Amino acid sequence: MAEALGPTKVKRLVYFAARMPANGKLVLDLLGTPGEADNLAALMILADLRVVGALRIDPNNSDAAYATKARAAFYADVPEATVAAAFNLLTPDDPVQPYAAVAVVTAAR
Repeated sequence: MAEALGPTKVKRLVYFAARMPANGKLVLDLLGTPGEADNLAALMILADLRVVGALRIDPNNSDAAYATKARAAFYADVPEATVAAAFNLLTPDDPVQPYAAVAVVTAAR
């Protein structure tokens, strides 16, 4: 998006909790790489994203290990009551399309 807008519209970009793949690559290409080894949210994905077309998680999963990972990935030190309420607001599928778009980065921008 910023590449398309150009320097007259975007002076600086700050990536906070985001990924920027190399030119011609997909964000999906980053998953499973050594740089993503500590990505707890990626461990929450329950289905092959290329098949289901979504990043599928299960916020109401009754497996204790999954719930512990989900809490660490999304809520860290948030009070338990808040975590329980927040889990109820999560949606199980996040469209995969933004992660499957090819990054286009030029030296000019």
